Amino acid sequence: MIIIELLVLIASSVLVGMWVANPDGNYEAIIVGLGLVLVALEVYRRNKSSDVKTPPNTRDVELFELYKDKMFTSGLIDMLEQHDFLAPLHITTWNSLCQFVEKGNGVDFQFSDQVLNHSYLHAHDTASEFAGLISKYTVPMNPPMSDSISIYGVGYKEKPIKPHEKKQAMEINKAGRTFVEAQKDFVVLGNRTLY
Repeated sequence: MIIIELLVLIASSVLVGMWVANPDGNYEAIIVGLGLVLVALEVYRRNKSSDVKTPPNTRDVELFELYKDKMFTSGLIDMLEQHDFLAPLHITTWNSLCQFVEKGNGVDFQFSDQVLNHSYLHAHDTASEFAGLISKYTVPMNPPMSDSISIYGVGYKEKPIKPHEKKQAMEINKAGRTFVEAQKDFVVLGNRTLY
């Protein structure tokens, strides 16, 4: 870029010398051409994307890594993505989701990048809706499966599934797909923004 500008400057200097030597010469075409080159260079400079990327906020990177550890590295997203709520859900999975929902929208978990923060809050909102449906429709199971929750209330496969229980499970599963999609979208945006 700078080389082209220097060449235009040298050509302009030569043009001035030619004009001093022969003031009656026809220099309009050369002057217009050099002017167009300078305008084109300025337009290019204004519109080119900056190659220098500003470093990401280190706090955002730390928060993002903490989020990925909690949701993806731990296997929580994979487990919830594959789970069908016609079957019982282990209480530790439920507790992990509850911990994210309860503590995940505080000031300590806000990102400084506005686009990233908006995506994170959307992901948290879908988690809240998902957890709300689970909380609304499931209850702790009786022994020997007392370490699980389900839509049944008594015991797994001890009684037939009622139509309203199937409907509740389908509603939870649909919210679960939305939840997982929002979490994955946030991670894709975070990886693109921070790395």
